[in-house]
This record gives sequence, C-alpha cells and structure tokens, in this order.
Amino acid sequence: MIGFTLDRNKAVNALLYVSNVLGDEADFHKTFKIIYFADQNHLIEYGRPIVGDTYMKMEWGPVPTFMRDLTKGNIPEYKGKFAVESKMIIRPLSEPELDYLSETDIECLDKSIRENRNLSFDDLVKKSHDFAWENAAWPLDYLDVFKSKSENLEMLKYVKANMLNNNISLR
Repeated sequence: MIGFTLDRNKAVNALLYVSNVLGDEADFHKTFKIIYFADQNHLIEYGRPIVGDTYMKMEWGPVPTFMRDLTKGNIPEYKGKFAVESKMIIRPLSEPELDYLSETDIECLDKSIRENRNLSFDDLVKKSHDFAWENAAWPLDYLDVFKSKSENLEMLKYVKANMLNNNISLR
C-alpha cells in the first residue's frame, strides 16, 4: 500500500491545536477522531492529508499510530509536549506552533472540531466506521479514506498522483 509520509511537526502541532481547543474534552477518542475527520476532509478538498499518519483499525474507529505513541510519551524527542490525565484526557503542555500548519490545515481542523466536538462517543464510533474502516485489515488506505466521503474521480486521480510523487521523492 502506498500512502503519505508522516509529517511529525504537523502531527505534533495539529494534536496541540486540537487538544488546546477542546480543553477538558480532549480525550483520546474524541481528539483522534477529530483529527481523522480533518485529515479526511483535507484529503478530499486539497488532495493530501494534514498529517500523513498511519491510521490503524481499532474497535472504536481509526487511531493515528504516531499521535497515539506521542501522547503515551513513546517518542523521546517530543516528551514533555503532552500529559495524559485520568479518563484519558490529553493535556497539552504548550501552545501549537502555527507556522507548521497551513491555512487549509487549520481550516479543516476547525471545521472538524465544529462538526464533531459535541458528538457522543457512540456517534463518533458510528461516523468513523466508514468505508475505509470497513475495508481495512489493519492500516487504513488513504484511497479508501477518500472514497468514504467523495466520488470525485478527478480529485481521486490527483490524490493518487500525490501519493505516488510523495513516495518517489523518498527514494
């Protein structure tokens, strides 16, 4: 499967951004779903995700692997950016560095926060159990993430080209 390359700085700052806005509502489940839907929307609107994290299929919906490890303190260079409190609340220990996030990144994060922050746990589970989640064995395929919400074949071709170019540039 060809995907997108994780942008660690965007991941850290997107997570800081969302968890700062959510405050005491920033539990793992809600925060990760908001970022998933923001990534999905950005992929559909602009042909690339915000972060490029690998989303794994879990019982309660997609979970971004790098961000999960980040919040658990498993990424040494980012220790001290987050704390996890009881009830799995992600507590940001700093403000996001917005220079790492584009205007469209912030636009999609804000939209996802507006659309999803008041949804219940069950509603977020139902919403995130989309085509991509259903088709995944473990990692979600970004093409399926796109197809979950869009049938725009021209944009799908653009997404495929971005994925290919992203992987060729890594060689």
